[in-house]
Amino acid sequence: MAGPVQSKMIEVVNLIPPGQVASYGRVAQVVGILSSRMITAQVIWRLLSGLPESARDQLPRWRVVNKKWVVTSLKLGEKWLRQIKLLKKEGVKIVEDQMDMKIYEYDFGDILW
Repeated sequence: MAGPVQSKMIEVVNLIPPGQVASYGRVAQVVGILSSRMITAQVIWRLLSGLPESARDQLPRWRVVNKKWVVTSLKLGEKWLRQIKLLKKEGVKIVEDQMDMKIYEYDFGDILW
């Protein structure tokens, strides 16, 4: 069973619409606000990485990238290729493993403000 922070993280990641991305840090910030806790990007990364296989395909975690807007699964072989493929399928333009945050960043404004 998922804990309260993991449940909020799943809720927040599911809010990122197709064709947009958010950094681990931004997801952590939103989860922290919604759960009244201090959450770090590393915690979000660990939670996403630790999801069971069955949950991984149901959560659009490919839309979460690192703070440099680089596809975070770089060097992970097929997993990296899958993330790139899924983002491109949603219309995200990736050049040299990076995307333009001005175009693709989801700001969560609709739930925060």
